[in-house]
Amino acid sequence: LHTTLALLWSIRLTLFLLHREFFNWKEWHVKLQEINDRSKIPANHIKSKINVWFISSTFYSCMMIPCIYRLKAGVTLKSQVSEGVAAAVNASTQSLNRRGIHWGAVGKTGLTLQCFGLLLETIADVQKAKFKRIEGNRHLWCNVGLWSFFTHPNYLGDGLFWIGTWMGGLSCYTSIMQWTVSTMGLVFILMVMKSAIDSLSRKHMKKWGHDHHWLEFKRTHSILGPIRVSNTNGGQTLPIYR
Repeated sequence: LHTTLALLWSIRLTLFLLHREFFNWKEWHVKLQEINDRSKIPANHIKSKINVWFISSTFYSCMMIPCIYRLKAGVTLKSQVSEGVAAAVNASTQSLNRRGIHWGAVGKTGLTLQCFGLLLETIADVQKAKFKRIEGNRHLWCNVGLWSFFTHPNYLGDGLFWIGTWMGGLSCYTSIMQWTVSTMGLVFILMVMKSAIDSLSRKHMKKWGHDHHWLEFKRTHSILGPIRVSNTNGGQTLPIYR
């Protein structure tokens, strides 16, 4: 289930990006093609792509480490139990239990966060896509459904999903290296999301900074919901209207 949820996340993201680029927002696909055409300086372009692919693949591999070790632990337990020697089975099971192969409270909490995060992210993306499809709403601020409670419900769901994925593998690690590599993956995705949120906030400020309703919403809500935070917006100070 742990790994299946990660697979579902990747399938959902792929389908969402393809649908957004080719069906829901075709002008975005044209814009991306124009950017790619302008940046096609042979040597630098290829080198830049290789660097991005290498860095991304490395850290995404780290993000999947919890799933890999959870699967490995399950295979180890199954293979030892299938040997059929009662004494050996009991001894190996006790050993595996001491290592924390079974889910426990932390692992089950991780699975719950995975399910909740995936559901939250999916609903948020669907609600925003439907809002943007309505004629005249393409460049308007989305404030319906989850978007009326959270500034970035899609990123909140994504973050919860990967925190849950990380928690789901904790009981399977047997060395500091395994802990370190999996934690690197979690820190990487959280930093990527933080950077994306800051970038979006700056863009939104330019688009809707004149809208008093949007400014008030940003001042009184955050990615965590209707929680008042500092008057900053991706590094910019939000003006206060009274």
